[in-house]
Amino acid sequence: MSHNPVLSTSSSASAFVYSAVIADLEPDFARMVDRAMAAVLSGDTKPDIVFGNCAGLVSMARSVSFHEGNLLEWGVIRIAACNPDLLVMPQDKPMPVVPAALEFLERNEWSKLEGIRLRSEVHSKKTYTPDIVLVNRKRHSALIVDMKRSLASYAEHRLEALRQRMMAVALVAADWLYVERKAPFVSEVGIAIIDGSDETSDHSKGVFGLSEIGDLLEIAGAGAAMMHLRAMFAARFARNSNANAGRSS
Repeated sequence: MSHNPVLSTSSSASAFVYSAVIADLEPDFARMVDRAMAAVLSGDTKPDIVFGNCAGLVSMARSVSFHEGNLLEWGVIRIAACNPDLLVMPQDKPMPVVPAALEFLERNEWSKLEGIRLRSEVHSKKTYTPDIVLVNRKRHSALIVDMKRSLASYAEHRLEALRQRMMAVALVAADWLYVERKAPFVSEVGIAIIDGSDETSDHSKGVFGLSEIGDLLEIAGAGAAMMHLRAMFAARFARNSNANAGRSS
């Protein structure tokens, strides 16, 4: 069994059979932006002795950051539907971080673990819940996705810890998906940490910029569509902020 840290991205976008057309996606994107913005505006500002009068702004920034992350997840799931080979697995329960998997990773490079398949039915105190798990029925592959709004301020040791958890889960993913999700047979499992700000990309570490999402989904135009979704959210937030500023002046 193959456990490449990322699935092959060697195909050019022009070779992909399926495409994400922004004009077709915009109605769904608009509903997603409405939903995210409603969630942002529904939050209550809590007093903060440190931030004082700025507590409202800080609370808003945190809310925007959190709900933008959700928005990006919804966007990937919607765009994945453009490729009928892809199945989005429900993530209503965490995946086990099996101790044996962590031990394998401590002793071996990821590339040397090809052919290793561990059972998931092992008691484990540690778990990890991916943001998205995709199964490609045609390729018999799976992709474990963790979506980050931005990796700019993400400390390297935290990123490495996240990557270790994801790789450990990848070692049991085929068995877990079959047992827990009745998913089709999977022979290859990859991981992808997506930088929603599109500022960081390091494929050797499983890190991809938002604009590169199409290579992972094998959908032409997916990256541009995701960037468009993010721009829609930014424009909507700017309009809302300007309207509030006008009312308060």
